[in-house]
Amino acid sequence: MRILIPFSFLVLLLFFQEGCVSTKSKQNRYINNDSLGLFSTHPSRPFKYGYAYTKAECLDGYKSFLNDLGLKKGEVVADIGGASGWIEGIFSVFSDSITYYVEDIDTNYANESELKKVVEYYSGVRGSPQTNQFHFVTGTKTTTNLPDGMFDKIIMLNSFHEIKAQQKILKDVLKKLKPDGVLIISDCFSNKYTTYHIPGCGSKAQSMKKIKDEVESAGYFLIHITEPENSFSNVLTFERDRHRTVPLYDKINSVQEFIQVLDKLNELFYAEDSVQTMDIGIFLEAHLEQITQVYPSLEDYLSSLGYEWIDEKFYPAALNVMKIWVELYPNSADAYYGLGQAYLKSLNDPLALSNFNKALKLEPGSRYIQRAITKAKSSH
Repeated sequence: MRILIPFSFLVLLLFFQEGCVSTKSKQNRYINNDSLGLFSTHPSRPFKYGYAYTKAECLDGYKSFLNDLGLKKGEVVADIGGASGWIEGIFSVFSDSITYYVEDIDTNYANESELKKVVEYYSGVRGSPQTNQFHFVTGTKTTTNLPDGMFDKIIMLNSFHEIKAQQKILKDVLKKLKPDGVLIISDCFSNKYTTYHIPGCGSKAQSMKKIKDEVESAGYFLIHITEPENSFSNVLTFERDRHRTVPLYDKINSVQEFIQVLDKLNELFYAEDSVQTMDIGIFLEAHLEQITQVYPSLEDYLSSLGYEWIDEKFYPAALNVMKIWVELYPNSADAYYGLGQAYLKSLNDPLALSNFNKALKLEPGSRYIQRAITKAKSSH
């Protein structure tokens, strides 16, 4: 994941908020009169929960994630903990003839009425007749209430860590999937270096290994992963066929020596040292193609780590990681935006503004970059 403002980590952050605020106790923290907010009372808002994006912002923020999901015409897809269905609304801008089921347990803002508003809005964003279908299902803490044996894909976008009865839900999901159906979990993860606190709810994220073991004990096996294990975010795909895990682990082993170098950026000793991080960046660039064949969302690893160093107020480390990000992905608006944020936190407003402007050239018209530019100018 990803997710997200139209930038890779920030888009992923929106997924985090989707899951983490789907309880009434946390909801009031997000109510405001900002038309760009997550939960907004602004009169111009087309629906009250989720983000209302333009088509360009949808494409920029979610194209990569859509590739991870691999949605195809004719599929039946369920989103567990899907809130108002705003993510499915975004997906519908670029998908055709998919039947979406949006499931949630909190009907305060997750209900048929809100889903209808979402579909109406994104049908307009789509710019062509809507060919997808949408259904809302109210689940419980232990059951999804989805129809049995019907789904090609069931996805959990930052909702798995919110589930208390994980084994019960996993067993329930197994009955809902077709025999060759897949379960896709996009979530936050702690790693061996850091206990990660999930944006929005602040709860401690589990390790990827722990969640993988939990899911596999219920009868699903990992067949695809988008980022290395020590990333703070990942998209994990599981299916029933245990044998399909073998090629995945063969590929992981083939690039493990490169990932060991990448993982050094989690350690302050390396991340704060500009000379060592420059060497790490050069090494990664030489092996970038091999790494991304195994981990297609390597960029998100750098993104989430850079923002984590910012959150921990280790700004030199953040700058060094963001510089590697820009070096490896020179055409990424996300990368320049991230580097701009690191410079802004380092009180270097001119370089922050310079990088925000580079991001805007790559992503013209972005409301979020424009806001960052305005902030940098006001500080200058």
